[in-house]
Amino acid sequence: MSIDARGCYTDRSDRLPAPWRKSEAVVNLSWHHVIPYAMMCDCWQALARNQELGKCQVAIESYLRIVKVENPRTVLRAMAAGSLGFDAQEQLERKLAWPGWNIVEGPTRRSDDPKDNRSLDGFTSGITVSESNRQRKISDLFIAFGIFNEASAGGRVSEDAAQAVANVINNAERTLMNGDVIRYRATMWVETKPPRDAPLEDQKLTWWKKKPGVSFIERR
Repeated sequence: MSIDARGCYTDRSDRLPAPWRKSEAVVNLSWHHVIPYAMMCDCWQALARNQELGKCQVAIESYLRIVKVENPRTVLRAMAAGSLGFDAQEQLERKLAWPGWNIVEGPTRRSDDPKDNRSLDGFTSGITVSESNRQRKISDLFIAFGIFNEASAGGRVSEDAAQAVANVINNAERTLMNGDVIRYRATMWVETKPPRDAPLEDQKLTWWKKKPGVSFIERR
């Protein structure tokens, strides 16, 4: 278990597996985070470790809602009391790692996969209009998380910083709550050359990247 009774991470290196079964496709598929997992972890950890602050409690409750944790106020009270049970810890850990609105199913072999824990992996082509609106809200959240994480890097969180990130979460909440994982679509990807640093045995395989530009499909 990587979440303790106060809702804080004890180990982020061994996260629970994704809750979805991968689609059937002619390419190998993986789950891609739009906002990096590490960035979301840093934000949550700073809030959870400073939950005695009123504004952090506000931000935590907002965060719990957007990752669709059941009974967020009950969970928040249990965190504050250090009494979050085992099942609740597991549910929280999975929800924090895999919020559906932040996940896109796509090819495993990607030449444009950021993999640096600092870059937004946003999508603009082959998506619906509502998914495009969601990507914009996720981008706002990415910026807010970056500002908050930088401000709280020393371990201390100010009321103003907590309120600022809560405001952005609240503004994005309705759009994100209505969103779910974007399943693999061939229209979102194009074949490309393998990266130069790919292992020799992988140079002969097919690689992919996000389709450039902006294009929309009809709602499914």
